[in-house]
Amino acid sequence: KKSTWACRIIQEATYCRVANLANEGLSQKEIAEELGIDKSNVSRAMSKAREAGLLKKDATKDSDEYRRK
Repeated sequence: KKSTWACRIIQEATYCRVANLANEGLSQKEIAEELGIDKSNVSRAMSKAREAGLLKKDATKDSDEYRRK
């Protein structure tokens, strides 16, 4: 149970970092490289942040443009 708790803390910290970096204008690819995580994890964190209203409108444009490519 202790490992689950630690994992949850790490996931929340990553989620917050992804939201902050996205709001700074970094692309999903750049965020993934910066944090050393897969782009799929960045995408999930951005979706969660978007649902929570934590992303600026211009932060979501990057992910939409990325999907079109």
